Amino acid sequence: MGYGKNAAKADALQGSHVSAVTGLSVACRDASHVFFVVQSGQQVLGITKDIKETIRQHLTSLTIVLLTTMAPKLVLTVRTELAKLNAGVSLLEAPMSGSPAKAEKGELTLMVSRIYYTGQLGNASSVKAIHQIVGATNLVASLEYMYIGSKYGLGPKLLYSILASSGSWNQYLGSRLKRLLESDKRPDAHETFIANDRNEISSRVAKSAVGDDGLLQGLRRLFASVAAKNVTEEADRHEDDQAVG
Repeated sequence: MGYGKNAAKADALQGSHVSAVTGLSVACRDASHVFFVVQSGQQVLGITKDIKETIRQHLTSLTIVLLTTMAPKLVLTVRTELAKLNAGVSLLEAPMSGSPAKAEKGELTLMVSRIYYTGQLGNASSVKAIHQIVGATNLVASLEYMYIGSKYGLGPKLLYSILASSGSWNQYLGSRLKRLLESDKRPDAHETFIANDRNEISSRVAKSAVGDDGLLQGLRRLFASVAAKNVTEEADRHEDDQAVG
């Protein structure tokens, strides 16, 4: 069974094989596993408070799975609060990738191909934060490839084809940079995707308990610099095209 605070999503559940219920407590009362798919750790704490009586009275084994990306310390806080209510409740930390906006709308999709055991609670959120940092670094590096190449007069598509088939390949270069070169105008492409990723690294990684503040602030400044440079150069090229026309 499932519960969604979004009325449209709740109605959609009715048309699937999932039984929709009208309240959180009802959804958790007879369940053996409860999945929290919300935007923030504070929402997780809020839900825990809302269903505390149900958790306290749960007589069978209950496993709560956290799919929310949150600070490692906050995961431990959730564990402490659950233990106060019912020592028999198990907590599984499994942060999933996606955007806060999609989480708020209830539009995240979960597909599992491999499960990693990361050890004690908090480790999975630490790994997720590190994953975000690596992704951010790859994005900046991919843009630097193109910038340096252009300074030496190399065509971006030629440079991309060589880099994409060598040891320099990474997900951002192979996917997002390819769309940028194809002048893909979707919201997550071209100069706007740089801003999206800059905001992602700022809102998620900077709030985590991983890494030192100097590294995170440095990454944020680098993202801002690359984004500003890209938008400025794009505007200059647009003006040049108009002048030629």
